[in-house]
Amino acid sequence: MTAEVNGRVRGRIISTSSRSIKGVTIHLSSIDLTEFRLDPGVHRSRSHAPRLDVRPTEDGTFEFVGVPAGSYLLVASLRQFVDGKERTLATYYPGASEQSSAIPLTVGDATEHDGFDFVVRTEQG
Repeated sequence: MTAEVNGRVRGRIISTSSRSIKGVTIHLSSIDLTEFRLDPGVHRSRSHAPRLDVRPTEDGTFEFVGVPAGSYLLVASLRQFVDGKERTLATYYPGASEQSSAIPLTVGDATEHDGFDFVVRTEQG
């Protein structure tokens, strides 16, 4: 008998403006849900589960495959250069600019999770 990690998370992002979503990276970061509920403003990554990254397609759809069971934050980030300085705009699922307003996702063993659609910031606001 073999066990296979096959959790899936799918969704779609759209821009808050007419700007392109090109350059956006979607992150799925493992969290300790108990600690997150105690202090949602401080993300503590779990050391045994790395952060997973994907790029959305042109229409904004994305999918993570082979996700281990656990709790995660879903984050869209866009790196920009303004006046010669790099900055990152982060949007947490379901469309929050602050981590404390994020809604964690729970992935089970070999489960599929669909419909994580959210609007991402593409401009400082």
